[in-house]
Amino acid sequence: MDKYYTDASTHCTNREVGARCGFVVTMRVGVPVPEFEAPDRFELLRLIDASPKPVTLVIQVDEPEAMHLSDSNFGGQYGRVCNICGVQNVICDGAVRDVEELEGYGI
Repeated sequence: MDKYYTDASTHCTNREVGARCGFVVTMRVGVPVPEFEAPDRFELLRLIDASPKPVTLVIQVDEPEAMHLSDSNFGGQYGRVCNICGVQNVICDGAVRDVEELEGYGI
């Protein structure tokens, strides 16, 4: 596994926002398994859009340990689309990239 440019250290961003409430949409990402037909990310956007607002997206990462903290699971481009659909918060146990860009969207 190569070292990626992501940062998976534990931290909280946008501390000045304060506590938020809302509704949770969960997703689990990982290495594809042939016998399991998982919904794609477009289906997740449809679920987020249909959910009551505001949405907190909780991402569980199910990848091999070598990838878990280096392979990005959420970033600026997908974050913007999720934000348009109502996501205001993201909780992820894996690597996230483009944190400053996400903060700019209010995530």
